[in-house]
Amino acid sequence: MRNLLNVFAVQVADPARREPARRKLRQLEGVTSVSDGPAGWLVAVAPLDESGPPESTDTIVFESDEPSLPSGGPLDPTVLGSRGHRDVGVLKLAPGEDDAIAVRSCGGLVPAYWAATPDGWAVGTRLTYFARYLPDPRLDPLQNAVWLTGHPASIEGRTFLSGVSVVRRGEFVRLRGRSAERRRYWDPRPPSVSRPDPQTAAAHASQLRTCLITALERDLAPQGNVLSLSGGVDSSLLALIARRILGAHLGSLSVLPSVSSPSYEEEVARLRRLRDEEGIEPGYEFEGDLSARLRVLDEAPPVAYHVPHPVLCYLPRVTASGDVRVLTGGEMGDETTGSLGSTTSDWLAETGLIELLRHRESLPGRDRDVLRWLVRRRRLRSSHRIGYPRTLPSFTRPELQEELTDIRRDALARVVSQDAPWRSLWHYLEVSEFTSMGWEAASSLGVRRSYPFMHRELLELVLACHPGELIGPGDKKLLRAAFRG
Repeated sequence: MRNLLNVFAVQVADPARREPARRKLRQLEGVTSVSDGPAGWLVAVAPLDESGPPESTDTIVFESDEPSLPSGGPLDPTVLGSRGHRDVGVLKLAPGEDDAIAVRSCGGLVPAYWAATPDGWAVGTRLTYFARYLPDPRLDPLQNAVWLTGHPASIEGRTFLSGVSVVRRGEFVRLRGRSAERRRYWDPRPPSVSRPDPQTAAAHASQLRTCLITALERDLAPQGNVLSLSGGVDSSLLALIARRILGAHLGSLSVLPSVSSPSYEEEVARLRRLRDEEGIEPGYEFEGDLSARLRVLDEAPPVAYHVPHPVLCYLPRVTASGDVRVLTGGEMGDETTGSLGSTTSDWLAETGLIELLRHRESLPGRDRDVLRWLVRRRRLRSSHRIGYPRTLPSFTRPELQEELTDIRRDALARVVSQDAPWRSLWHYLEVSEFTSMGWEAASSLGVRRSYPFMHRELLELVLACHPGELIGPGDKKLLRAAFRG
């Protein structure tokens, strides 16, 4: 299993203020130790499950598949971007030119935040720590309003707390004096992608199969695994991998469709049949109608984060009734393995008129009118899917809508101007903080989060494929090829 920690480090240069700060850090949720670091840093650590404490207080590896990272000497985050490295999140504290460097992994399982304080800097992996430590935390109105639309996006690296920023996946922040510089160290996209020959397509399917099996094998514990089971393709596939291929113990957490839904009985019967056939137990089932989901929002883990995801809201009930060590699920599967809603923009961008005519039978949807698809392609400049909402709820202040409109326009212009494939997916990966919500809620309960569809190896594979390998006709073509039969 990966070594996973929560960490919160603060600079307190004044010796008279260090002991009060130390006491405050010890009160943070899950913290098992507070140590002195270099250059006036205090480091609070909260290991998860079987993870051990960091080897040193100057280099804290809070997410890693690597055996270890060097504890001494300089840290060059750009080296981590080369192929062959695994996902890693690390905080390097050092006196001298750099006060700190915080590196977030490419998959972004564990977030990294930073903020200026009266004493210097604070860096950590949970937003709740900042809310409880900062002397006067304030809300960021726009960022909170965006999440009320159902878009789990960070606007320009902002968080729900004003003045606290998040490091995007595959990026690092370098803190020097009173300035912060954020830079990207990982962008695996090739200059261009093309439709593969049958042999290459088969190799890609084989690689995807290996990626998913390896991810689940790495993440699952001997006991206490719970799958967020919706009955869809992604979560059902993970159930089959865990039980038939890995032979792992697996329970499930399902939010049922509304009883008034015409497909209620059919969907519930399919879920229960899958659990019975694969020996998935215990199986937790919860109401899924709108009124039940609104009620359960009050039961969400008490964290400084929006947690609208019903599975996470119901998680405290599950942890109270049994041992839960890992929560896994098929989240982000649509985005990373292909769906008509998520992948069509990139498919259109990589498919010209000649390809439209040549691969007419492979158009993603049911519409086989090439002219209509060509018109849709010409409209991409205004219709790229970038992860930001167009409008905010009507009860928000008008100036917030104006600010969002400007930010969205600039973001769309950057996406359109890129000379690289997968422009929509790449921007979505940059701004989506769905994984941070999962980490904040689950780790507050001592539970590890697992996203088999959202880690470095899988992302590098998908970003090297042509979108036509994922959709057209239908969706999840590569995934279905990887596990056919």
